[in-house]
Amino acid sequence: EETGTYYSNIQIQSVEEHGRSIIEDNHPEAAGHGTNVAGTVGAMVNNVGTAGVSPNVTLMVLKTNYWFTEINAAIYYAADNGADIINMSLGAYEESFIDGHGKQQNGIEGASTYFQTAINYAYNKGVTVIAAAGNEKTDHYSYPASNNNVIGVGALGRNTSTTIASYSNFGLHNVDIVSPGSVYVADIGGVSAYTETQGTSFAAPIVASVAAIYKGKYPTATPTKIEQRLKETAYDLGAAGPDATFGYGRLDLSALLVDEVPVTGVEINPTSLTLRVGDTSQVSATILPENASNKNHIFISENDAIATVNEDTGVVTAHSVGTTRIGVLTDDLFEAYTDVTVVAAGTPLEITGLDIVDTTINLGVGATKTLDINLTPNNANYNDLNFVSNNESVATISSAGVVT
Repeated sequence: EETGTYYSNIQIQSVEEHGRSIIEDNHPEAAGHGTNVAGTVGAMVNNVGTAGVSPNVTLMVLKTNYWFTEINAAIYYAADNGADIINMSLGAYEESFIDGHGKQQNGIEGASTYFQTAINYAYNKGVTVIAAAGNEKTDHYSYPASNNNVIGVGALGRNTSTTIASYSNFGLHNVDIVSPGSVYVADIGGVSAYTETQGTSFAAPIVASVAAIYKGKYPTATPTKIEQRLKETAYDLGAAGPDATFGYGRLDLSALLVDEVPVTGVEINPTSLTLRVGDTSQVSATILPENASNKNHIFISENDAIATVNEDTGVVTAHSVGTTRIGVLTDDLFEAYTDVTVVAAGTPLEITGLDIVDTTINLGVGATKTLDINLTPNNANYNDLNFVSNNESVATISSAGVVT
């Protein structure tokens, strides 16, 4: 956290022994903001003042100012010393612009890339990184919220659970999820013990606290899993689905902590497929059980030279003669396969199912009607059929299924 942690009017349940100051010798130290972010996470439930969202977590307090070198060093330090969650209630812009409040924001060259290597390092060590989206009422890219492998957090307004705060940044690159932005904190340097404050700086540690609670319940959860669960359990606000104002929606702790139904298997249909070069067909997946919590899956081909598959839709395209397998793979690493045979273009296919939709046709003399036939496999066509009439003096039928 970027500006000190003086314990003043709050009591923190547990502070990790690895906590330290990373403020460089020639940089002054500021007080207040870091204390209150820490309190939002971990202030004790002791009938005094406020309580944190996750008072039983262990905090690793890393004091920095707004120097990129300090912040970068703090990310590496946290990742190397056992942190599970990193909260970054800070932000910088690479562009200079007039923000939504009419104030000049001066960009910092390299802001978009400076933290990315450190963030990736933490992410690959199993650390979930969460950052404030910013308070400038803009969709300009704010970093680190807009960096890859970071969950950006916007703020809801005071006394509302459905309206974005007037100051909160927006844009899906900045905001993945929203949470309350108004909190009561220690009034450091003030005349009263506690005061109300607001900002995405406090929305972010609320999300970080919830991520920590989830990690405590599911210790093997990866950063990818934590982000996925935060998004899929968020209460959708605004336009349906993720949108520029609310991201995936409002943080929902209750939904997040509902026990998941594990995947037990996956089936693919059909289990075999014959295609001509140039043909397309469809495979589909069924995740088991039906009420499994995570039904995410992708389709893969074992040999793209013979047949490819759209990883999202399951549409298979045949490219060259040969055999391969098209598979489905779940997030939980269950898999199933379709055996695919590709034959030369024009090769007749074996028809395994045939259903004539029009079982009775009434035609006037000279009139025509093309038969409507459902064929299995679904890539079969009328060229794979032989049409005959048992009385050509009454009606004939062409090789294209046209009755005259």
